[in-house]
Amino acid sequence: MPVIKNKSIQPAGSFNYAEGIKVYNGTADDFSTNQIVQINGVVGGVGSVRLADSVSADGVRGRVLVLKHDLPAGRYGVALPWKIVEGVDTSRGGGGAVGDLWFIGQNADKGNLVDTAVGVGRPQARTIKVDATNGAYLVDCITPF
Repeated sequence: MPVIKNKSIQPAGSFNYAEGIKVYNGTADDFSTNQIVQINGVVGGVGSVRLADSVSADGVRGRVLVLKHDLPAGRYGVALPWKIVEGVDTSRGGGGAVGDLWFIGQNADKGNLVDTAVGVGRPQARTIKVDATNGAYLVDCITPF
């Protein structure tokens, strides 16, 4: 049986059959690893993305994805339908628990996950390990919690 190496796995263009989706950052802002983005257009058959925002229902309407890596303005990159994010504070000031929900932020926190529902309050992740520095949560953009 052949061995599949990471470099041979390429992002796909179809969400339903993909491990990673090729996206384009058509904004003037650089995006960071693990930020939540929303497809809001198309550039040459590739989804153009912006940071997801919970300010209004329109801010989180449509397909959202989590970035696999940093995505500079005007560049192509890969976003994922789900991802386990490690090395984050999931303690919520000592009151965190496995199963706690995380939500898409708004304004200065747009594109990031916050521990309190704001705006339309779309849950996007669930705590799977509680720790003040090495916690983890599962981001699921396929079936929000």
